[in-house]
Amino acid sequence: MYYQQTPIYSSTKLLLQYIIVKTFKMKSEWKYTVTRDIRDMVYNLFRDIQYANRQTDRVQKIRWLEKFQADFGIVEVQINILYEEGIWNDKTRSELSEILVSIAKQVTAWRKKT
Repeated sequence: MYYQQTPIYSSTKLLLQYIIVKTFKMKSEWKYTVTRDIRDMVYNLFRDIQYANRQTDRVQKIRWLEKFQADFGIVEVQINILYEEGIWNDKTRSELSEILVSIAKQVTAWRKKT
């Protein structure tokens, strides 16, 4: 299966799209700092998915999935910072939380399956 056809890829793409849409109306000091870092980390998540999906060796696949989980944790922290600073409201955080929980469950299931 191509990595673009995996559910985790689709959920990560949804996360990126959501973040891009939400950053259009932000003040530039947040738009060009934290949210740019978040977008860059999400791009790294795509790379991690691609590399994990291409691995035939179990150990290498787990290594890439662990990297995904580490990068994903950083994205969660950055999103929480935007919420705690009042940049994103409860509705945005709730919508993002649904996407984040979905991704976390998918990567955990993938890792357990490996």
